[in-house]
Amino acid sequence: MGVRRNLKRISAASCLAGLCLFFLAIPFALAAKPVKTAKGQQVQKERLVLMPLRLGETDKNLQGAMETALVEGLQRQYEVLSGEQVARKAREIFQKESRNTAKKECDETRCLQGITEAFNSELLAIASVTKQDGGYFLALSIRNLYDNIDVYSKSLPCRGCDSFQAVEKIKELVGTPAVAEPDTSSAKDPESALWNEVQKGNTIEDYEAYLAQYAKGKFAILAKSRIKKFQDQAASNRAQQDQAAWESANGVATEISYQEYLNNNPNGQYASLAQARIAKLKREAAQARQRQDVEARPAPAPTQSQSYVASASDSKAIATVNGVAIPQLRMDLRIKAAVEQGQKDAPELRKAIRDDLIKLEVIVQEAVKLKLGPPIEVSKSLINTPVGEQNIFAQQSALVGAFVQNYTQNHPVTEGALQQEYENLKNRVGNQEYKVAHILLASENEAISIAKKLKQGQRFDKLAKEKSKDPGSSDQGGDLGWANPNNFVQPFGDAIQTLAKGEISAPVQTQYGWHIIKLEDTRELKVPSYAEVKPNLEKRLQQQAIQEAIKSLRANARIE
Repeated sequence: MGVRRNLKRISAASCLAGLCLFFLAIPFALAAKPVKTAKGQQVQKERLVLMPLRLGETDKNLQGAMETALVEGLQRQYEVLSGEQVARKAREIFQKESRNTAKKECDETRCLQGITEAFNSELLAIASVTKQDGGYFLALSIRNLYDNIDVYSKSLPCRGCDSFQAVEKIKELVGTPAVAEPDTSSAKDPESALWNEVQKGNTIEDYEAYLAQYAKGKFAILAKSRIKKFQDQAASNRAQQDQAAWESANGVATEISYQEYLNNNPNGQYASLAQARIAKLKREAAQARQRQDVEARPAPAPTQSQSYVASASDSKAIATVNGVAIPQLRMDLRIKAAVEQGQKDAPELRKAIRDDLIKLEVIVQEAVKLKLGPPIEVSKSLINTPVGEQNIFAQQSALVGAFVQNYTQNHPVTEGALQQEYENLKNRVGNQEYKVAHILLASENEAISIAKKLKQGQRFDKLAKEKSKDPGSSDQGGDLGWANPNNFVQPFGDAIQTLAKGEISAPVQTQYGWHIIKLEDTRELKVPSYAEVKPNLEKRLQQQAIQEAIKSLRANARIE
């Protein structure tokens, strides 16, 4: 098993109905960046693309300083994307648009939309600084290209200012955005009027209706982008539902649960696996029936050369719960089944099985006490036989199910508890996701040696393939993909958060060895809404409450 999976703090077994996968494994869309106010409250910054500042030729040498000053002002309210990355994308889109339409300049109807789309933003800012009357004239406008409205516009004269004073003055251009209304002049523009109506509906059908009429319209890029976002979200939701259904089916692990998964998800990701599990369970059931038939046959009368020796299983008990004995045979059968499934017969396994049998007996006794079902009964002829134990297990399972159902009905999860759990999960998940690669080594000396080679210019991915001890990532050049730092053991997760994009860490030690970590990239996470995860949260809290109830029952039981 690769280190990528080993490093994760949260195991798949602890994820209820796909909840962990919901928060940690699916690819999240870029979202607004949280910031703290003076009172410590978190607010969301909208992402804004700032186009290269428009300057006269004589002031080109101050463009960097002026853009920096403008960004400093805008960053109080926005997450600003600017500089060479925006300029490069603008040139690329301009060249493409010019080839397609023979236009000489990039206008707001298509090129600017393409730029905001490239940076997953809805807001675009354009600023200019021009010399005028012995000073400067500064202007800034911010437009929401998706909603087709201006959210902010301001001009500011700087009379008698020199270029350095203009740099300071430019910060004053930024103010609080106004709550803008759609452009009422759109009545004179049929396409804009239609777009405003489409925005109000905000559905795939609305955007497709716009494209049907204006396939190459000035809002076509935005319409296609919105459609793609809806489709991506729908695909993500389907994947989450499929995963949750599989987790539920696999948690029960019966023919019925796997068949129910297939009925609801015939083309699901795990459809083939579900069919294989059903076939395996049917095969095992048939084999069990054959064994029962053989064991139920009368034993032949012993000959003079034969003798019957009673097994220790016939009388010995592994424990008693409130005076009820749990026979050794019950434990032996469980151990045999576990070994047949590939587990190793070890003291740890025997202890875990004994604890499970005690817990099962505690629940069964409580269910009978609450009159949720009849006491366990088995024919005298089947007592202390494998067939009898299978009969007992079936009755115990029914009583456990009745206990869980009864407890859930009488102890519903409160809305307050669900809201609090949602906040806790958001805090644990955080708002940043990291794309990392690593090289796992056995000793610190090896890690130091690799670190030196990297400083000398050797390629990280090449060294990972040659030297990394992690079979799960070495073939991919050490790539661990996108993950939240909380998914990894603490030293590894802490180290990730100290790195800048493209930076390589010093050797980091965890229980798995020594790691050289490279931060490939970062992106923001958008936490699913409360409504989306509420059903899974409720299941999680219900199961936690049931486990606490069982723990209390066991603590009050007389176990010998």
